Amino acid sequence: MNYLGWDSRTGYLWAAATTAWWGTDLQVSKNGGKTWQKSSSGIGFAKERGLNLNRIWKLVPDRVSRGADPGALFCSDNGGQNWYEVPGLTQHPTREKWMPGGGGLMVHCILPDPGHPNRIYAGISVAGCFRSDDDGATWRPLNKGVLADFQPQKYPEIGQCVHSMHLSSSNPDWLFQQNHCGLYRSQNAAEDWTDISQGLPSRFGFASLLDPPAGNL
Repeated sequence: MNYLGWDSRTGYLWAAATTAWWGTDLQVSKNGGKTWQKSSSGIGFAKERGLNLNRIWKLVPDRVSRGADPGALFCSDNGGQNWYEVPGLTQHPTREKWMPGGGGLMVHCILPDPGHPNRIYAGISVAGCFRSDDDGATWRPLNKGVLADFQPQKYPEIGQCVHSMHLSSSNPDWLFQQNHCGLYRSQNAAEDWTDISQGLPSRFGFASLLDPPAGNL
């Protein structure tokens, strides 16, 4: 099981699993897990794309979008009945420089911005933070100030390993990310990042959580 989540708006449960025999599958339950039905129509790449869907890693019910390995984003406009690829991310000009992390080439984080209806953030391991301001048609890598000490260039345009990323609930355009190489904050919609790792026992980590009332880590 790669993902299990609950949509508080609908009460639906979503589950994504990958097996060597059956491949990758997305299931939805509308009755608290008593019964499940397949929700995978359209999830996958056209044969001519030359890509294989390895696993579903993240699902965001707010937009009904999901991140997958290899570095792909799929969306649904009808509650998960049918899905379509967001090619602006998968075919990004920098893609040849992306590389898989320990768990694969994952879209770890998907953040629709409630303050900007056409804005979406994606955090990819190993590629970094990307932002779209036109509902996924085009994407910009936004990793200024984020260390990648495992790369030949320590502060590259792309190549950072995002582990988790959050939008502040009280400060517009504030984001936080736990990265392979530190904890960071942006106060300008990811245009640049400030290292806030000082005082932590380790710069490396996966888990991070916002304090909802404060909107901060």
